[in-house]
Amino acid sequence: MTKWKVRKANKQDLPHLQAIYDLGRSFQLQTGNLQQWEAGYPGQAQIERDYQAGHLYVLEVEESETLLAVMALIPGKDPCYDQIEGSWLNEDEYVTIHRIASNGLVRGAGRYLLKWAQDRYPNIKIDTHQDNGPMIHLLNKLSFVECGIIYLENGDPRKAFQYYKR
Repeated sequence: MTKWKVRKANKQDLPHLQAIYDLGRSFQLQTGNLQQWEAGYPGQAQIERDYQAGHLYVLEVEESETLLAVMALIPGKDPCYDQIEGSWLNEDEYVTIHRIASNGLVRGAGRYLLKWAQDRYPNIKIDTHQDNGPMIHLLNKLSFVECGIIYLENGDPRKAFQYYKR
């Protein structure tokens, strides 16, 4: 049985991560989510910022070190989440998950990353585009609660979800 492992990204991972994000964007387009990520998102500069801040995590096949998925897991307040049309489950400290993507080689890689985060953090916030049906379905399946609408810095609306383990 193939074993997967989540770990912080290392410098050697960085040249490979944009390709995973590109495959994630391709999946979004195939499933009708045409607006969430523009071509080339997030770009090497954002990947480097996430890495330098210590926020970048990867999922790999343990034996081969093949990268399957990536996410930014960011502790502390996210300014985009200060205002919400709706209400958060609580105002406790939280982590935010941004820029999660899979290379599509195996089913369940994104789910594995989210479950890994849930096992370690009792309060998680995440947002997604209204057209990202697969992500909305996954978040609902993993007991994230839809809390309302937040707006990105550029004004784009996003469905906001929160996971809270009591």
